[in-house]
Amino acid sequence: MTAFVPSCVVGQFSHFDDLATALLEWVAGVATMHIELPDDIFNRLRERIALVPGVSEVDVIREALDHLDWQDAERSAIQAGLDAMHAGRVRPFEDFDRDFCNRNGIAADS
Repeated sequence: MTAFVPSCVVGQFSHFDDLATALLEWVAGVATMHIELPDDIFNRLRERIALVPGVSEVDVIREALDHLDWQDAERSAIQAGLDAMHAGRVRPFEDFDRDFCNRNGIAADS
């Protein structure tokens, strides 16, 4: 099997070893990214890792990204509710409350 590596990819690596490492990571499904973190972010990352034994940098970053995704979804849901309200797609709370209680078998307060 012959593999083709575009010259624009090869040009990103200064040494053959770097290219070989990148290709092995690609084949293994592992991606790497080398970034410089400001001291305050680096220190916060280290502090988080120190809190829980066995937690890695990747775990902390994954959790932070998951939280950002959740936050974006919440913000989107709130905006959808606001858009519906502004468009007049609303009903009195009492109607909602009664329907919700009936649908979920909850005794309505008198």
